[in-house]
Amino acid sequence: GARGAAAAAAGDLHVEIVAMAGHRRLSAQYALIAQEVRRYIAASNVLLTGPGEMIEQHAPIVAAILAGDADRAEALARDHNLAEGQSLRRHIAVLAEAGAANTEN
Repeated sequence: GARGAAAAAAGDLHVEIVAMAGHRRLSAQYALIAQEVRRYIAASNVLLTGPGEMIEQHAPIVAAILAGDADRAEALARDHNLAEGQSLRRHIAVLAEAGAANTEN
């Protein structure tokens, strides 16, 4: 569906950003973790309201890259990754607590 297509596009965006850097070592390292990044994206995306939210999250990063503002792009990407990671961590903690509560009953 639309959510799966958006997740695939987000993964493709990450690959394209790495390729645009033109850094062989970065590309080689990213190739080693690309599948894990896609899993993380998929897990994080279930917490979003829909594909539009994914676009909203990435648009400022892409705009900074296209403007040639590497420092801003890096800061936006870092903040995005930290925020999404924290959101996913909180969600997993809630699921773990619910699972623990179910096993106690």
